[in-house]
Amino acid sequence: MFQWSLKRYSIFSILPISLFIMTNVFAVQLVVPDVYQLIKVNGESISSNFFSSETVVDLKIGRNTVILRYSELFEDDDNDDHETIKSAPQIVVFTIAKNEINKYSLISPEFDDDEQARLYAQLPKIKIVFTNTRSEKQNELELISKNLTEFSAEVAIHELEQLNIYTSVKPQHISGNLEPAVDINILGKLKHWWAKADEKQKKQFIDFTQQ
Repeated sequence: MFQWSLKRYSIFSILPISLFIMTNVFAVQLVVPDVYQLIKVNGESISSNFFSSETVVDLKIGRNTVILRYSELFEDDDNDDHETIKSAPQIVVFTIAKNEINKYSLISPEFDDDEQARLYAQLPKIKIVFTNTRSEKQNELELISKNLTEFSAEVAIHELEQLNIYTSVKPQHISGNLEPAVDINILGKLKHWWAKADEKQKKQFIDFTQQ
């Protein structure tokens, strides 16, 4: 009786340690250099360490969504000052498969001067790489990267298009009452005014759609 109790105690004392090791073995992480300011990862806000050269965040198996912006400090020799060059927030969407790879790295862009950085900030090219553990070859991860405002607008327009299709069907009798089709002729107007809107107005519209 005493031996059985001792064996049972040993198994249950080892189990949490085994689970801890397994969790860490399969943990997937993304290493982000300090030239990128992380805003959100899979819906959770991220705070970066100002004194750290990189930020490491956990990813999940399946689809991941990262919101970030390019932000780098440059010296202004003419005015003996510093200037931070920033991009608009970018949304990056990619899928992590369940495999032996547990570390991904976002590549830091390299520039000769601040003019190149300004051009990059207008249209950042996000690149995430990983190393194949078997071949030791570096590979680039497939992803979608877009300006967050434009991406949100595309989603909103797509939803309106689906609404337009749904409400343009022929009238149907529901519970004995005639349900008239709703003619929505706003999609074209929305696209027209979106093209004319400035950045502030676009942001206000996106905020409205997310309410």
